[in-house]
Amino acid sequence: MEPTHLETIRAAVLGSYQLDILYPSSSCSKFTGTGVLWRRIEPYGLVFKGLSRRHIRTGRWYLVAFCQCCQSFHTLRVSDIEQVYVREELTTPRPDFDLHAYWREARKQLEKQHPPISLKLHVTANARYSALHGDVNVLKENADGGAIVQVNVESLDDAISYALGLGADATVLEPSQVRVAVAATAHAIAEIYG
Repeated sequence: MEPTHLETIRAAVLGSYQLDILYPSSSCSKFTGTGVLWRRIEPYGLVFKGLSRRHIRTGRWYLVAFCQCCQSFHTLRVSDIEQVYVREELTTPRPDFDLHAYWREARKQLEKQHPPISLKLHVTANARYSALHGDVNVLKENADGGAIVQVNVESLDDAISYALGLGADATVLEPSQVRVAVAATAHAIAEIYG
């Protein structure tokens, strides 16, 4: 699923228009508070950080932008942008800025801060052959067609969503924090419908 403001941001990048965005303040070095903050930015590129997948493309969109407040480049997660307004002012050309080189380094930092989560599941034959998506490694096959599988996902939230999406056709084996979160969510859902 694409982030809410992706098309607006893409148009601003292509048109070289500045943006005002409502974004978590922790990414701006000039602001020490918590919460969200309006920021004027100059967008220089949209990049997609994906995970290796066989059949689908999964990952996150990031905006590489120059923040006018702190006068530096930032990598902003598009899905974290709460509101966006396109301005009439154009971005300032920065001929010394290399988007590819910047993204190569930013990606390394993102992977250090948020390494992929390896999700280990026991799945039924139904899930194995119809519901699993992505680059699934079969660790052990069962006689009934089910299997123990491993799937890499980008975050804890993605792991929980992935497991819940399989419903009763999957049991989370590892990591334990995903197993606990899925169980708690399933219990809360059962109470709503109970």
